[in-house]
Amino acid sequence: MIKKISFILVLAASLSFAYSSASTKERAVGGWLQIGNPGEHFGLDFKQRLSSTTALNLYTSFYFRKGDNSFGLYGAHYWHNYSWVKIPSTAGRLGFYAGPAGGIGWWDNDWWTSELLHGEQWGLALRIGLVGGITWEMPIPADIYMEINPLAELHFISGADYAPKKKKYRDTNWEFPDFYFRMGARFWF
Repeated sequence: MIKKISFILVLAASLSFAYSSASTKERAVGGWLQIGNPGEHFGLDFKQRLSSTTALNLYTSFYFRKGDNSFGLYGAHYWHNYSWVKIPSTAGRLGFYAGPAGGIGWWDNDWWTSELLHGEQWGLALRIGLVGGITWEMPIPADIYMEINPLAELHFISGADYAPKKKKYRDTNWEFPDFYFRMGARFWF
């Protein structure tokens, strides 16, 4: 009898956890897609609520295939406003958010312009900027979001041209402004 009662209590707690809204959870994991940067297409996302209106978002990008590789680690601090657009509480809630963001990225790619011209380029990018977006926290523990990220990047680039003659080079440059559009989904726990 005790086993049955324990099972029912654990099941009830699990169901209430699973069906509570995203706004009652503190942590979320998910994935995202991005346009605006040819080296960053998708990645993983972790979000931690710091208060009812602030959150820390950590995300990574990765892309590995022959001749085109990249990896990045980024973070942002968001301030949310859930009072601008009201929707019925049964539909969840809409929030606008903004805040500073930064991170570091690495890339390595080969390029070919013909069978005779071949080279390789690799580098690091330091990124700083702002993030602004909208999120829909659903009545289930999930949310979807869209954001734009205007930023500046400092690039440290090295490379080599292999044909017709081998030549190495180094360069440092700023890219400003740069705009990335990111969208994704998270599951809260």
